[in-house]
Formats: sequence, structure tokens, C-alpha cells
Amino acid sequence: MARIFVYGTLLRGASNHHRMDGAGFVGVAQTQPRFELFDLGWHPAVIPGATAIVGEVFEVGPALLGALDAFEQHPSWFCRTPVELADGSWAEIYLYVAALPPEARRIGHGDWLRHLRER
Repeated sequence: MARIFVYGTLLRGASNHHRMDGAGFVGVAQTQPRFELFDLGWHPAVIPGATAIVGEVFEVGPALLGALDAFEQHPSWFCRTPVELADGSWAEIYLYVAALPPEARRIGHGDWLRHLRER
């Protein structure tokens, strides 16, 4: 089983959470402050930086991990990479590796669902 940290449309209650069917919810989590969250309009993106990102951790099996890799277009648009969480545990996160579009807006507090409520 892989531990995946999600921070955007794969979160519980978000538009693509159905893609997590079969995953085991581990809990709400936060990364170490080593990233930046951006709003790309249709979905968020995380890149290296200095902000903690709010999200959730799930355990996924090999078949679901493969499906998530395909959905996230790993490794061309997003690259699955290890991430240390605030509690010292580890998971994997999909980092955005494509060029940020000009309309990308930084989300300073690092919380996608809060950002959607505040739009």
C-alpha cells in the first residue's frame, strides 16, 4: 500500500474524490512548510516553496495508484514524489512539474477547500 497526500480535487467532498474509491482514509494532514499552492482555475498545483499545504492522506493499492498516476499525468504534468508531513510521517504527493500558466494565483494559506469557500 502507498500513502498518498492529496490537496485538491481528490479531497473528500471535492470534484474528483470519486477517483479515490477503494482508498483507505488515513486522516487530515499538513506538509512541512516546503511548498506553494496555486489555483490554476480548474484545479490546484503544488510546487516547491515555503508554505505548509493542507490535505488528506489515503492508503492506496497498486491498481488505484496506477489509475491516479494516469489521472495526474505522472510524470509529465504532475510527478509523484515523497513528502514529509508536519507530524514527521511520510507520504507521496503529486507535484506540478509543468510550467505554471500566467493566470496561476498563489494561495498563501495552502488550503484548497478554504480557498474554494473564499472565492
